[in-house]
Order: sequence, then structure tokens, then C-alpha cells
Amino acid sequence: MSISPRLRLLGLVVSALYLLGRVVQARMPVAEVVPAATPALRITSGSVTPANQFRFMVHITIARNNATFECGGTILSADWILTAAHCVMAASPTPTSTSATASESSSSSSSLASAQVQPPSQFKVGYGTVVKAELRQVGVSQVLVHPDYSPQRPSEHDIALLRLDTPLPAWDDTVAPARIYTSLVHDRQSATVMGWGLTDPKKLASFPTELRHTTVTISNDPTVCRQLYHDFTDSNQDRICTTDSDGQDTCQGDSGGPLVVQESEQTNGEWALAGLTSYGNSPSGGPLCGARDSVAYYTHAAYYLQFIIMNTQLKWSETLTEFGYV
Repeated sequence: MSISPRLRLLGLVVSALYLLGRVVQARMPVAEVVPAATPALRITSGSVTPANQFRFMVHITIARNNATFECGGTILSADWILTAAHCVMAASPTPTSTSATASESSSSSSSLASAQVQPPSQFKVGYGTVVKAELRQVGVSQVLVHPDYSPQRPSEHDIALLRLDTPLPAWDDTVAPARIYTSLVHDRQSATVMGWGLTDPKKLASFPTELRHTTVTISNDPTVCRQLYHDFTDSNQDRICTTDSDGQDTCQGDSGGPLVVQESEQTNGEWALAGLTSYGNSPSGGPLCGARDSVAYYTHAAYYLQFIIMNTQLKWSETLTEFGYV
């Protein structure tokens, strides 16, 4: 019996064979009052998002060092949000830590210390609308970071889970979960990214009042994608690479937000979560975001299914796209 591409990908995920990559500029959360040395990310060359188009999108605020930082995230269920690990870390990590879990009542052992993970009480998750000022807010009770994530190598295993302290309301035309895309991505495949991050990398005050989105192109071209990540093989490993020459990109404040695909054959016409905004840069030294030669990388959600399912206890049949799950 032949093995389908989607099953090969699932086998790759479950085997948990993680790649090591070169550390480059992470697409860090951006603060409303940004310290001079704080990097950050946003949507460039994007469009205002119609109401209810991306019901799974959430806005995450993190109180840290007398500033409020912003990231994006994706609804997986009424209790769980998926985001980037670098969004949830304390600004000054303690290297001697021993826990990767921050919780009001519990912790678990790993290579990270709980002191490195921002306390759950510092998070707020906004959902239900594209207008930032009208977002409905809910708190967080637990933060789970991938056990192999290290603040010293923020581009690797850049994935985390937030457990909400109050379940989201019943799914309706304003709020709903996204399924994880488990089919193989392919070269030149279109994908959509979104966020409330900066719209101009040169202007730290250019935050939009409404959710913005843009289209990017997935690349499997080693010549391009190895410019910042030397071990890149293709976008079906731990990171999805995107390249665009028209300034379409994510940037400060968009970290952790979804990269989604929509193909009728694989996703039944629904948007499906392929990746999480992680990091990127211009190989030629241009602007951090939106340069003509920008290369961006997204944590590949399907690659980390083991981490997601084991910690959330969600059902595979309710979490994966129908085409990608057998």
C-alpha cells in the first residue's frame, strides 16, 4: 500500500524529529511604549479585514516591565489558544530555570524555568471582532511552552499554548476555532497572514485600529530560504518559509498570529492553520519587515501536533483538517 503525503507528514510529526536552525531576528511582540532596543513585527502592504472573516484570530496583550506588548494567536478550542513561544517569555530570562510551564497552581519540569515564562495573570486574550477597541477580553490560567524552546535560540520550537481561565462562548459568526492543516504545503502556494501589528516598520506608532491581512507565498527554494536558516530543506519541516517581492509581510506585533491556507480540495473551503508568525529579516540588510528581499519563517503547526494534542487533550478528529486526517 502506498503512503499518502499527508500520512508521511503525520508520521514526521509524531516522530518529533526537530531541526536546528540559525538564530536570526525573531519577530518579537511589540509594546505600545517600545524600549529602544526592543524588536517588533506587523502586517505590511495589507488590507483591512472584513468582519467575521477570520473568526479564529485573537489579539494577545502581555503586561511586561511597565509596558504592554502585543501578539496574535489562534483559537484551537474554547479553552486553548496557540501562539509563539517568544511572545510569552519574560524580558530578562533566568538561565537557571527548570520549568517550561507558568500556571497559577502548577508547573512541570523541563529545560526552562517558570521565571522565564510570563505569569498567566499578565495575559489578556481579545476575540470576537476585527476592531481592536471592541475586542471581548478573557484571562489566561496556564502558559505552556514547547520543552525544547530556548530564549537563546528563539527561532527554534517557537510555539506555546495558552489555557483560558474562562471558556470562550458557543461558536457563532464572530468566534470559531481553526483546524490545523496537515497536508503538505507546496512551493508557490498562497497563504494569508494577519495581525494588528505595525503597518510601517519605520514608524513605531503605526498600529492599525482594525485587523489587517495580506497574502504571502510559501517557498521551498533552498537558495532563498537558506539565506537566514542554513539548515532549511523544505517548508514541510519545522518551519514554513515565505518570500515576497511586493512588501507583503508580517512584522512587529504580528508574532504568534496565524498563517492560513484555503483550498477547497484540502480544507473544504475553510481557512486552515498552517503556521504561526515567528521571525524574518532582509538578507541584504533592508527593513526588518516588508523589504523586497524579505524572508519570513512560520512555525509549522502540523509539525508540532504531538506537543499540541498531548497538552490540550483535544481530539484529533476535531483539530485537524479532514483532508489531512485519516
